[in-house]
Amino acid sequence: MLEQDLSSSTVLKVHRILSRALKIAMRRGKVTRNVAALIDAPVAADPDLAPLTRNEARKILEAAKPRRNAARWSVALALGIRQGEALGLRWSFVDLDHRV
Repeated sequence: MLEQDLSSSTVLKVHRILSRALKIAMRRGKVTRNVAALIDAPVAADPDLAPLTRNEARKILEAAKPRRNAARWSVALALGIRQGEALGLRWSFVDLDHRV
């Protein structure tokens, strides 16, 4: 799979799924052993992430400005949180007096 240019994290996920499926099949008596357990699981490489430049962040904020959820983009960029985390924010979690 790696030779087919699939990412190492994809290969790791496939290995985990196969290993788990074979473990269940073994427990149910469908196979005699889990051959996926005979090899070491592949190691997922850390992706090369490049932070946004100031200009890129400004472009995103400009594009989001007319949208009703522009504040979510602003908060996510400022805090470095995922969009799902930004969606989960509630005003009860925000203390403007203490800036937290």
